[in-house]
Amino acid sequence: MPEVLTVPDFITFTTGMIVYFCGAWLTKRVRFLGDFNIPEPVVGGLAAALFVWLFFVFTQREVLFELETRNHLLVIFFTTIGLNSRTRGAPIGDPVGADHRFYGAPETCGTCRYVPL
Repeated sequence: MPEVLTVPDFITFTTGMIVYFCGAWLTKRVRFLGDFNIPEPVVGGLAAALFVWLFFVFTQREVLFELETRNHLLVIFFTTIGLNSRTRGAPIGDPVGADHRFYGAPETCGTCRYVPL
């Protein structure tokens, strides 16, 4: 059984921020990633996963990240998504969050019952 290297919560959070910025840097430097709109967190996460895997292969030590802060950040993230939703048109039959900037004028949307206010 491999030895486990436990990374404390604060270091895990700090490493996550560094991984994000490394992903942003890689996305700017590697044209392929920018051309196909690969998100920075995905690029950084894949690079970090490759690094942790190589660390395991060469040292036979498993890396365990403490995730308590992640749980709090997920609550904050999904709360802000809920706070940013548009519910103005819900009482008149608009699909929640329908954005007529992309679908044209509300009268021509086809999915909404438009009632001028």
